[in-house]
Amino acid sequence: MTRAFLLVGTGLAAVLFIGWIAGGPAIDWVTILFIVAFPAVGIWGWRGMSIGTAELDQRGIRVRARMQSQTYPWEDIDSIEATTFEQVDKLGDNTAILRTLGVDMSHPMVLIVLKRSARNHWFLSRIGTREFGYRMGLKITFEPEDVAGFVKEANRFLSARPTEDHSFQNSQT
Repeated sequence: MTRAFLLVGTGLAAVLFIGWIAGGPAIDWVTILFIVAFPAVGIWGWRGMSIGTAELDQRGIRVRARMQSQTYPWEDIDSIEATTFEQVDKLGDNTAILRTLGVDMSHPMVLIVLKRSARNHWFLSRIGTREFGYRMGLKITFEPEDVAGFVKEANRFLSARPTEDHSFQNSQT
């Protein structure tokens, strides 16, 4: 995604430069600042939300990034599976744009299907099924380094969670 911000910034600079050569308005320092700041701020924000750790424990899954945290208790998780972005984006809403920008659509990721909607807190940088805020839907994706290992371990925890009648499901070791 950092490539997208760099591509947009470079493209904007090229268009403005060509326009200036063709007799358009002069490029002032505010325009130059925007051309430099847009990719820098975009990359900083994207990396801050995408680099972090994913933790599994008896309570659920917690994903911590530099700028936000996500918490999903096992009771609110329906399934966890390995997938790719191409499979998640079945309608293809973003596929054409992302392919144009050179994003790898076959990159593996984890798909968490929730029983209750994830919510993004209004003021704090927290996402979870027990947060106060606007709804984000029933599917959450993220990309750990070892997707297959994470899914295997998460499904082990998921199968050992208490059921609705507070008994434990059969867990496979």
